[in-house]
Amino acid sequence: MKNLTGSIFTYIALIGVFAFGLTYLLKPSFMPYQAEAVEMSWEEVPTNFQYLIRTYMIAASGGWLALGLVFFFLQNKFNKNREDWIPYLILVSGLIFGIISIYAALNLKMNTPANAPVMPIAGILGTLIVGFFFNIRYGKITIPS
Repeated sequence: MKNLTGSIFTYIALIGVFAFGLTYLLKPSFMPYQAEAVEMSWEEVPTNFQYLIRTYMIAASGGWLALGLVFFFLQNKFNKNREDWIPYLILVSGLIFGIISIYAALNLKMNTPANAPVMPIAGILGTLIVGFFFNIRYGKITIPS
């Protein structure tokens, strides 16, 4: 694999994405930052709101897990074929989901006492961007100077 650096950064981002997805899918209650936001323990939250919160967490996990799977298959395809469009699709799909996730986390952080996970999401986006630049360097096209 000649594109080891680009692949490593993309796979690091994919591990972060899978970690978010699995955490939100498997957690039987809300996240600690969500408890800070509502200033209640899980047990204090009415049952119908518990179902609502868990439903949104499960739905969000689906997005994160699907994105990680897309990263995995696209990076593997790029490593084999070096098709120029692949790094751009990885980057754009990651940026769309990541920027919206950061927006949501910042919204929560600015309007509640919650310490929402802005930095981990930004870290995932950072590694994805670095991977993109190594991928296009390895690809068939070059960046104009």
